[in-house]
Amino acid sequence: YKAREESIVTNRQTFTKEFKDKAVGLVVERGRSPTDVAKALGVPRYRMNYNKYDLSQPIWPQLDTWRAKFKDLIALSREIGIQPLYQNHSGKDYLGAPVWDVFSLMQDYPAKDWAFAFDIYHATVEGSKSWPLELNLVRERIGAAYFKNFKWGEKQAEACPLGEGVVGKDYVTALKKLGYSGVVSLHVEYLKGSVKDPGYLEQAVAATKRDFA
Repeated sequence: YKAREESIVTNRQTFTKEFKDKAVGLVVERGRSPTDVAKALGVPRYRMNYNKYDLSQPIWPQLDTWRAKFKDLIALSREIGIQPLYQNHSGKDYLGAPVWDVFSLMQDYPAKDWAFAFDIYHATVEGSKSWPLELNLVRERIGAAYFKNFKWGEKQAEACPLGEGVVGKDYVTALKKLGYSGVVSLHVEYLKGSVKDPGYLEQAVAATKRDFA
């Protein structure tokens, strides 16, 4: 395991360059879309971009507008064979913050065509004790289960290591009861700095090992 970690760190730049070269070649030579390139490179799913409500306008008509906008993207993804995932992100104006809104849009499609990147951090920030309800709502549409944690600061949530915050092991228990066996995505966004900083990748690997322990 140690050797594999060192290999990941050592070969990261080479791998990244090769990956980018292949992607550029596919785009230039074949004129493919980014989702097409991702599928060709073996990426089975992707997270969609965030969207925000205009709080000066009624909410329901905006959902109808997004329904129409997402239609072509989901159709293209289906044609290519790559699954779009929508992350529920907390915030006063984020589409998906309450979960039910995006879930209602997803009803036009089977789960294989559009699913959630279910984020327990943001579900807990928004729903507090009601996150099991949101999880149960999307139980057939979980394309990836995000694992990360937070503590309440003076005015907002602050990211922290997985075992130290508000999110507990009951999230794992709930996923097991649902029979979830899909993708798990561990986030260490509590780390300071940038991936471009010297030694950052080593810190991320160490943090990942601690959180998985």
